[in-house]
Formats: sequence, C-alpha cells, structure tokens
Amino acid sequence: MKILDLIVMGIKNLWRRKLRTFLTIIGVVIGTAAIVVMLSLGIGMEESTRKMLDNMGSLNVITVTKPYGRYDMQGVDSKKSKDAKLDDNAVTKFKNVRNVSAATPILEEYVTIVSGNFKTNASVVGIDSTVMDKFNYKLESGRLISRKLGENEAIFGRSVIKQFRNPREKRKDTFDEYDMMYMGFNEGKEEKKEDNFKVNVLEDDLKLAFNVPYDLKNLRKIDRRYSYEMKGVGIIEGEHNDKAWSVYMDIEDLKEILDKKKRMDRKLKQGDNDKKKEQEYNRILLSIDNLDDIPAVQEEIKQMGYQARSLTDMLNEMKKQTGMINAVLGGIGAISFLIAAIGITNTMVMSIYERTKEIGIMKVIGAKVSDIRRTFLFEAGVIGITGGTIGLILSYGASALLNHFAGGFLGGGMGMSAEEAKISVIPIWLTISGISFSTFMGVVAGFYPAVRATKISALVAIRNE
Repeated sequence: MKILDLIVMGIKNLWRRKLRTFLTIIGVVIGTAAIVVMLSLGIGMEESTRKMLDNMGSLNVITVTKPYGRYDMQGVDSKKSKDAKLDDNAVTKFKNVRNVSAATPILEEYVTIVSGNFKTNASVVGIDSTVMDKFNYKLESGRLISRKLGENEAIFGRSVIKQFRNPREKRKDTFDEYDMMYMGFNEGKEEKKEDNFKVNVLEDDLKLAFNVPYDLKNLRKIDRRYSYEMKGVGIIEGEHNDKAWSVYMDIEDLKEILDKKKRMDRKLKQGDNDKKKEQEYNRILLSIDNLDDIPAVQEEIKQMGYQARSLTDMLNEMKKQTGMINAVLGGIGAISFLIAAIGITNTMVMSIYERTKEIGIMKVIGAKVSDIRRTFLFEAGVIGITGGTIGLILSYGASALLNHFAGGFLGGGMGMSAEEAKISVIPIWLTISGISFSTFMGVVAGFYPAVRATKISALVAIRNE
C-alpha cells in the first residue's frame, strides 16, 4: 500500500466517526495542556528564582567574611579561624587560589552626601576599581571609576539618587509611587527611565560628609572639617538589584578620606584615637569565571579559616526544591495524559470491532500485515499530534493569563518588576517535547489495537456482519 493511500484512508476512517474522534482528541488536548502547564509552572519558578538571585548579586562571586557562630556548622577550620583576618595579606592569599580570576577588598562606610540644598544618607563602598568589570558593574550612563587619588570619583546606584531630599521641605509621603512600583503595585503603569532626579550626580557638585545631624535643616552648617569633595562619574544600571542602594568609590580614595577623618578626630580628641589599630576590611569578594569551580574554591577558603558564601549555594538548594516540585507537577500532568492514552486505545479497539469485515477484505485482496498495522498506528498518531498541537495552543494561552494576572504579585514579592517575573514559562524545548510526546503516546496507545487487527482471520472477518 502506498503511503498516500494509507494517509487518505486513515483520515477518512477518522472523519467517518467524527464525534468519537473529536472526544478522543479532547482527552489528548486536556492531557497535553495539563502536563505542559504544570511543567511550565516549575520552569517559571526556577527562572524567577534565578532572576531574584541575580538581583541579589552575582552568581559567580564568593563573599569571604570572618566566621561567626559554630564553625563546625559552617565547615570552617576552627583552628585557623582564630587568626583569620580580612587584611591585605588575606587578599593576596585569595588571589593565588586556583580558579579565582579577581579579588577585591570591600570597605564600607555610612555617610551623608550633599549637593546644594539636597542631601541623602548612603552606604559608600570602597572597591578595587581595576577589577570592577569582573564583578558585573554595568552602567546606565557615564563610566566606571578610575584610580586617581584625590579626585574621589564615584558611581551611584539609581535608588540612592532617588533619595536626595531638601531637609527644609516636608515630605508628603515616604511611600511614593516608585516604592509602589518596586513592590509590584501599579503594574499597569510604565516605569519612567528619565526620572525627575533632584540632583544630577554626573554634573552637580557633590560632597561626602561625616557627623551630620539627621535633623539638620541648614546644610551650610555642615562641619567643613568633616566634608570632602567627590565627583560622580557613572550611574549603575537597574533599580531592583543589590548595587542600586550604594555609592562606589576606589578603595584607596575611601581609605584616604577615612585617614583624614581619623586625623581630625585625634586633633579634636573625638572617636577612636588608637593609631596602631590595624586596618581590616568588611569583607573580600572573589570572582570565579566558571560556576562549577565555586564549590571547590569555597572549600579551600574555609580550610583557611574563613567563611565563604555565594548565591550558588542558595541556587543549588532552590534547584533541589524546584526539581521536587517539577516532579510532582509533571506527575499530575502525566496522570491526565495517561487517561487520554487509555481513551485512544479504547477508540482504536472499538474501531477494530466496527471494521472487522473491512480488515478481512484488505487481507483477501493482498494487503500486507504491516499495511494493516500501519493504518491503525497512523490513525492513533493523528489523534495524538492533533490533540497535542491544540493542547499546546491552549497551554500558551493559559501561560499568558497566569503571567498577566499573577506576574505582578509574584514580582513584587521577589523584588522584581511584573515584566521580569513570570509564573509560567514554556521554552521551545517544552513545545517540541509536548508535540513529540503526544504523538508518541498516541502511537503507543494504538499499538495494541494495531497488533490485534493484524491477527484477525480473513475468513472469519469476511463472514462477520
């Protein structure tokens, strides 16, 4: 039998029993949509988790700190931890660790930044400017800082710039529209890139100041002895990430400012006057090019007596959880598809009883056993691929509705915009797998009826009424 004849005959047989074929296809549609949507929820959860972690920081960065609490719970060598210091020697040691591509000490200080009649309180982070590109600092405008002692170059997070306020003006409400957007509300409103910033940090004069009273109204009364010029050169991209809430300077510039402050403290007999106190950093960051190398580097750092953490720890833990959720959701969808497969088998078995005489005639006129088998397998496959295609179309519609109505709520809860957070994601591989699986299951479900049809005796079939 020619392939074209087989296709034409198979479609005609399905069309003759339109209602039964339609109801069987409906079962496959429901089964396909169920399994695809269920899996898409697990995939969406995993992608949203990854984006949330990206907003929290870089996955390829290890944060090294002094250990705290019970060392044995953290896997830290307790004997070496007593002498562990976050100093320049530690930075040098970490740079020599295998697979560490860059290392930078972090020095953090909480200050007041003043520009004209406006001020804001912010965390100023000192970092090695020569390796900033290794730590994923992407700029919306301007350039990265360079090591030019005395110029005090700085890059600003967008959220810091939004916090500049005139202390003489009364704030109507601290929970403004931007805050609502950040929390996931007002999702219908488009975020504006060109915000009405009260201070242009790339052009306006800026000063970094210490010992500024919180309720100071007249900014001209700031103690000039604790005020230092600074220059804004760039704005960091993004508003919902960990870098958006800080100001970054070269660590040598920040050290110089802090040294000047200490000298002034000693002169005025204020603060800590211990000249011999050794400089230690708040933490040290390590950049690892290959994520697979992070566990080994962390273990080596811990054996030196330090605590080493990275977002990949959380990512791996969340992957385990989402893997279990995917298995449960996929199992629920698979049950629906199993019921649909049983429906295909039932339809094809009923078709055998109705077409017994037809099968006998085909055998008498010389049709091969393989031709009869292929006819029934083709019909089952058509049911599977048709139901799978329609099921996928419905899955895309259901996914779009879920993302539209639940995306904003999920994004607010995870610190992402509604566009970033998707509760359901159907990648191309799932689309191809959905159609392939439904077709395959249709053929498998039709295999038993096809084999049964080939075993019918031609004489018995012809006598059948």
